[in-house]
Amino acid sequence: MVVVGRMLATSGEALLGSLRSPVRTSSDLIKAAGVNKDIASRFLSALSKRDPMAVAYYMPGVESLRRLSRGAKSRSGDALAIKTFDAAISAFEEFLQDELGGRHALDAMASAWLPEARERFEFASRQMAFRASANLRGLECRTLVNAGLIAPGADADRYDAVALQGLIGIQRLRPAVSLTVATYDRRGDTAGRPNFTIDGRPIAGEELPHELLPAFSRGEPLDLRVVRRGSSAAFQLVGTALGASAAGDSFFGVYSPGLFRRWARFPGDRAAHMEVLEVPTQRLVLDVLLHEDVWPGRDPELLLYETCVRGTASVNEPARNPDRVDMLDTARLIGRGVDCCRVAETPRYLDLLHWTCEQRGWDQSKFRVYRCDARYPVVGVQYTMAFGLPERPTA
Repeated sequence: MVVVGRMLATSGEALLGSLRSPVRTSSDLIKAAGVNKDIASRFLSALSKRDPMAVAYYMPGVESLRRLSRGAKSRSGDALAIKTFDAAISAFEEFLQDELGGRHALDAMASAWLPEARERFEFASRQMAFRASANLRGLECRTLVNAGLIAPGADADRYDAVALQGLIGIQRLRPAVSLTVATYDRRGDTAGRPNFTIDGRPIAGEELPHELLPAFSRGEPLDLRVVRRGSSAAFQLVGTALGASAAGDSFFGVYSPGLFRRWARFPGDRAAHMEVLEVPTQRLVLDVLLHEDVWPGRDPELLLYETCVRGTASVNEPARNPDRVDMLDTARLIGRGVDCCRVAETPRYLDLLHWTCEQRGWDQSKFRVYRCDARYPVVGVQYTMAFGLPERPTA
């Protein structure tokens, strides 16, 4: 790839120098070689790179380069420059087809070495994956909001938690398909912890969506069926309303007293809040709101896991480390207090956070907020914010 990039760079510069009129901009190249704006701008952009790998990555396709060569041939005073450029094009084509198997493989290879290439490659790939998943699943969502609020409770060794999930602009694309749109589940020592509604009412075992928060939803209520298995509750969409006209917003929430441990059980012990993506969505907002007295001085690590084979991953299970997914998403501190949690697509999210704090008696200003804001998150990937737990102080 380096050799081919150098050939394209040197022969391309020679080609430009051989043209009868000087070329400084893409408009100059359009006039001098008779090519279109896209070819001219991409070619000059590629030649402006100093790294040979970047030159090859940003170059137009083989056919576009041949069009440039044909256009320059009648306007060049140097036949050798054209011949050398054609040889570089042939080497580029051979590299793409024989060694890599296509242009898509070059994009994947460059994404490992060029930061800007990786960002473009990953975004385009995730966008295509979203559209394919939405079409095949028959369901899509504009924004999925997942929030965990963690604060001290009655148990001095544990923290209380509220888990919220919002599906913004959710719509069915195909009729008569039963689809899971939200799941609440626990792992490890949290599995046996009871769940309550946010205002403290018990959640019975019957198949009623007690977790649904219609006061904060928009549009017609979703036609849901609840499937409860042990500590897990899955909400399945069973209605038949289709298209953008039937799109709406729905929020779910549960309160779990004493859900999180305050102290580590062993060195390296971690607690986590996660979202295992089930609904194809254009945007995932994963928020963790920690009360100032919860794990002070501890910032999260964002961990992504593949779940399609072995299911939901525990951050304390080293055997799942090979399932880690390497993507560009990050978690960062966005501010303090509930009011910094705005999401443009849903103003009701702030209302829900305020109401939640009122119901639980929490001071809204005393939370620090961490956020992962992922565009076109990948279905089947577990997005996890993990916090290292402090050791219990000695007496």
